[in-house]
Amino acid sequence: MFPVQLTIPASAPDITKKILELCEQMPIGQNFSIQMRKSEEFAFPQDLEDALVSMGHIKNDSSPDWVLSLLIHEGILYAGASYCTDNLSNWNGGMHRFKKAEDSISRAEFKLLEALAVFNINLSKASTALDLGAAPGGWSKVLLEKGLKVTAVDPALLSPDISNHPNLTHIKDVAERLKPKFPFDIIVNDMRMDMIASSKIMLNLSPFLAFDGLIIMTLKLPHKEWYKNTKRALKLLEKSYTVQGTRQLFHNRSEVTVVLKNNTN
Repeated sequence: MFPVQLTIPASAPDITKKILELCEQMPIGQNFSIQMRKSEEFAFPQDLEDALVSMGHIKNDSSPDWVLSLLIHEGILYAGASYCTDNLSNWNGGMHRFKKAEDSISRAEFKLLEALAVFNINLSKASTALDLGAAPGGWSKVLLEKGLKVTAVDPALLSPDISNHPNLTHIKDVAERLKPKFPFDIIVNDMRMDMIASSKIMLNLSPFLAFDGLIIMTLKLPHKEWYKNTKRALKLLEKSYTVQGTRQLFHNRSEVTVVLKNNTN
């Protein structure tokens, strides 16, 4: 959803000029992104980004301050320029953009990066993390890059890109048999496991999450009765944790990401 400030036939010859005039209300020097949506075949103007940059705006799809939103429907262009805080999403089409870097271990990294951004999680005060179902190590890599000491649990091998990292401890075992020796500031869980079984493991680990510590976990959606099972899993988790947020994110459409807080220790 976005505010519509311009309505014009999509075939109008001066469509680019009208859109740029609309953007003149936005302050120069801020980050912007363009959202383009259409319900029919239509070629959006290709020179909008370059024109906005030449006006002094800064192109930034990952962290924009304002968004130019464009929608084509039944031959009409609906346009609006608005601050991200006024829209439902500040990402193009609701999708958070992360570029795959050369040192990426797996696309699973994007799931954790998106969760940290969507739920506004700051790990600057955290020092230790437990990563369940870690292999090949995408989530551990993200946590290591945030400066945390990571204990990765998985019987499978981790990527050689992180396996020798000085702040990484790899326990080659399954989470069910884990017996931590100290509490962690954050526990992450991306295990490919039935959501109820995964939730029960998290309950068993509650004594090993520091007070005010966080859990970020994914619940794998079953083919049938996913809503019923998700509600059941969340009810289980609420026995030991406070649910901070539950979202189906772009990078894990077959999963639900849950953020939990421990305030019972």
